[in-house]
Amino acid sequence: MFTIREETAADIAAIKEVNDAAFGQENEANFIHEIRQSESFVKGLSLVAENEEGEVIGHILFSKIIIETENGEVPSLALAPMAVKPGFQKEGVGSLLVRAGLKHCR
Repeated sequence: MFTIREETAADIAAIKEVNDAAFGQENEANFIHEIRQSESFVKGLSLVAENEEGEVIGHILFSKIIIETENGEVPSLALAPMAVKPGFQKEGVGSLLVRAGLKHCR
């Protein structure tokens, strides 16, 4: 059983750990840090997945973007990144994060 909830300040290190483990590098964790420091960050659209022991095992982030069209700019949201710890992949955690994230975006 997994729980999806909004990130808290106490989750920052665990989110970095999840992303570093899932991607095998720090680029995504650095990207998350940059988004958090920007005007694109939306509190409430950075979600974590926890296992029954309360361990953060997944993370998803939606942030504000502008889509340039021939008719002008369209405000929207982007999903990136999403990560699940390797030992918990292929168990539906990512799908739960996406569904919960889209619900929060609405």
